Amino acid sequence: MKLKPIIILSCVLLLTSCVKVWNQMSELKPLEDYSTQNANIQEKNVMDAKITFINDKTIDGKIRGQKNIIYGFLNETSINKFLQIYDKTGKKEYIYFQLLKEMTIKDYSGNERRFVNRGSEYKSLQENFYDGKIKWFREYYNNAYDGSVQITDHFINEKNQEVNVGTFNSIKNKLKEITSSKPELSSKIDNTSTFDKETVIRILKEYEQ
Repeated sequence: MKLKPIIILSCVLLLTSCVKVWNQMSELKPLEDYSTQNANIQEKNVMDAKITFINDKTIDGKIRGQKNIIYGFLNETSINKFLQIYDKTGKKEYIYFQLLKEMTIKDYSGNERRFVNRGSEYKSLQENFYDGKIKWFREYYNNAYDGSVQITDHFINEKNQEVNVGTFNSIKNKLKEITSSKPELSSKIDNTSTFDKETVIRILKEYEQ
């Protein structure tokens, strides 16, 4: 039974490797062909997306992601590396994330979310939660054993210092580290018990003051 998740993940990776993924701008159709505002696409799990390519051209298109089979929310790893994008005829193609500069989507819960390409040293698009003196990015990836979605949070301050929060790090300690130039925030962070998205953004906004 323990081998089952590995087998399933291996099959998914094998199937993905058999799909042609465009990884050069020259392989794409004219970008206006991916503008699907008036296209009638009836497939499930389609999301509206505003996509800016690396040539700085932007289109309003539609992409397809996967839903969590239990809760129905977006599986971020289904859109952050290989993107399923529709053309105006409803045909679906796969493109590599490095062709994108950034992408804003409306997910299955109706939330607007922004994903950015941070450069060739990164392996996927990262979600941008906050863009101020401190920038907050979240990286999504699959667990190699069971395929579950894992995250690493990246905080970068105005001095380009970066701290990362993964499975074995404390977000409390890392927030204190990235905001150390304002020691008055340290006690507020220590007295915070829950570090959800809204709370972390509130702390980052206080850093701006």
